[in-house]
Amino acid sequence: MLFFDEDCNARYYYAEAGTLLPKDLDHIVDDLKNTDVKSMVIGTGGASAMYPGAKAVNEYIAGFEMEKGLDQPWFCGHPGVWGYRNAANIVVLQKMGCDSNDYLLKRARENGMEAWITIRMNDQHGTWVEKSPGHSQLWMDHPEMRTQTCAPQSGLSFEHPQVREMMFNVIIENLELYDVDGIILDWMRHVPHFNDGEGESFIPVINDYMGEIRKMVDSFAEKRGRRIMIAPRLPASVERARYHGLDGAAWAQKGYIDRLIISPKYLRSYILDPGEWKRAIGRDDFPVTACIDTPYQPYPGYPTDGPTGAWTREPFDRRQLPFIRGACRVALNNGSDGIYLFNFMNIRNKKKMMEIFDECGSWEMLQGKNFSLDISYDDLHMDEPNFLKGWRAKSNDEYFSVWRNDLKAKGVYPYQLPQELAPGASCRFSFVTGRITEKQLPQIAFSFEGINEAKVVFNGVECRAENGRFICPQVTGFTGQTAEISVTNTSGEAVIVERASMHFSWDGEFPELYNPAKKITIGVAADI
Repeated sequence: MLFFDEDCNARYYYAEAGTLLPKDLDHIVDDLKNTDVKSMVIGTGGASAMYPGAKAVNEYIAGFEMEKGLDQPWFCGHPGVWGYRNAANIVVLQKMGCDSNDYLLKRARENGMEAWITIRMNDQHGTWVEKSPGHSQLWMDHPEMRTQTCAPQSGLSFEHPQVREMMFNVIIENLELYDVDGIILDWMRHVPHFNDGEGESFIPVINDYMGEIRKMVDSFAEKRGRRIMIAPRLPASVERARYHGLDGAAWAQKGYIDRLIISPKYLRSYILDPGEWKRAIGRDDFPVTACIDTPYQPYPGYPTDGPTGAWTREPFDRRQLPFIRGACRVALNNGSDGIYLFNFMNIRNKKKMMEIFDECGSWEMLQGKNFSLDISYDDLHMDEPNFLKGWRAKSNDEYFSVWRNDLKAKGVYPYQLPQELAPGASCRFSFVTGRITEKQLPQIAFSFEGINEAKVVFNGVECRAENGRFICPQVTGFTGQTAEISVTNTSGEAVIVERASMHFSWDGEFPELYNPAKKITIGVAADI
């Protein structure tokens, strides 16, 4: 089973400003009809509301005048072609009596899907801009209510009752507007919600807050004659969630929520473990669903112009398909109840990897399908001030290289990449693979960015170099969960290994390797 998160902005990007018609929204749902997407999750806003008549928080298009183009106070002095396109398309839809959120929710139901909404509890897009229609008025008027350890580029702090009250009222307003089967309370768009290191002390406050949200949602459910489900999107591990003040295990035990969505911060992860949450909750049957995102980065500060840079990204072509299968397969192996797809709008729209929407929601459907795994890192391990400073630096690799070298000097750098190998030097990589339960064993290969001449040993067997990959001649005895390999630099020169991938193939085909001679230029594919 798949949940599909439909971004609150992305639906407006695909038509010229002021030209979007209600029928142009149909494909957003219809392209997923008769797939394994059973729950359509519609974003209704960011830090401001993308729905008409908002009172709990300022409406995104408040003060916007379409006929004035790019020269109007609404932009707050900042250029905004995309903002104009968004606002103009919202305005023309509203003039036709169409609230796109309601339109998509109803169409999802017509197509046999559950209709959910997602509410971003602390959206921090564009926080380096003090005034913007995308910010809440509370954020703009009260900088003292923002988290201070990340100031000034920070979100609101939930230590303040005014912040909690505003978001409580946003949830009420959404439930007044939309008849839904469930709501996602998205605590990952974005963290942090408290000053760095103070989150755990506020767990009792947020626990009570979630209890009040449950009561309020139940009051709407009683009027409608059916339960309205609540599913928070939380950090991937119990420890990191508690660090940010979010005790999801207690919420489940107290009956405040119906499902958990666990997620990295920004990047696709190959190590998500829903089983950890089920053990903390004390119920194997409590639904915990892993969130798979589209962008991937091998390590903090990987060069942004590299082939897997988080901002340039790999192209959304079929080369990504086995990697998405791999991330989903590991999560399902670890007990995930379906998969939550985040930032997959372009993949659906381009229709180049539609198998994702049929295969990736269940262990059974992924059996015998080629898949790949990347070495990844948990971007929630990083303390927030360093993460934000590095992410937003002019050269994030320049910033992170200092950070990495400092941790390496202390002997506490936690990630497997990058690996600097002198001639003849070796390193080890550990992949989380999940079980290999197929009767027919797959062919296994490895590929690396940064090293071509190497001795690669897996499962006690040396792999043979072939067309830029290292292919294992036999896999007897390997049934999965984890894979350990050793890599020795035989090139005679010092190298830096920047990416490591493991591939499983039942038909002898492997993903196309990145060719540095063919520079690939693509636009930003999703709102991250």
